[in-house]
Amino acid sequence: LIYEFSGKPDPALADLESENIPGILETFFEAGKGQVIVAYSRGYTVASKPLTMPTLRFVIESAQALSDAARAGVIHGDLRPERFLIGENHILVEGFGIPWVSTPHAYSPPEGVASYAGDVYAYGKIMQELVAPDLPVPIKTLLDRCLPRKPEDRPSAAQLLTATIL
Repeated sequence: LIYEFSGKPDPALADLESENIPGILETFFEAGKGQVIVAYSRGYTVASKPLTMPTLRFVIESAQALSDAARAGVIHGDLRPERFLIGENHILVEGFGIPWVSTPHAYSPPEGVASYAGDVYAYGKIMQELVAPDLPVPIKTLLDRCLPRKPEDRPSAAQLLTATIL
């Protein structure tokens, strides 16, 4: 998959490694245009209801993607359900590090700025839509903690991952 956009690719992409994010094969910048080329496996489909994998596994693996990206210093900035891809018992979240030009949508954080806290907000909204009825109460409560209006009141991606696996 090749993403093309105006501007330079995020240099932090070189440090992004995750089993739940498509691998970055190459980045380019020439004549004001950037490109990011990622490994994209066939056999993945966009996540939708009902999920084709265990719900809790979906929540944990997608939280792992958020945590891995944040640890590498990479923001997504435009998480939506169609960015969550399900393969055979595996999930990928595509589009990290791309300078998305998007209009506000149902998953946009209230602050309207791409940030780690904004990614957590979008994750919480997406999980509530796709899987919330099938989750234990502690996980539902955790997802609610992703949705405060103030970014500083949300858990970090690492805290989110830790809470989902406990």
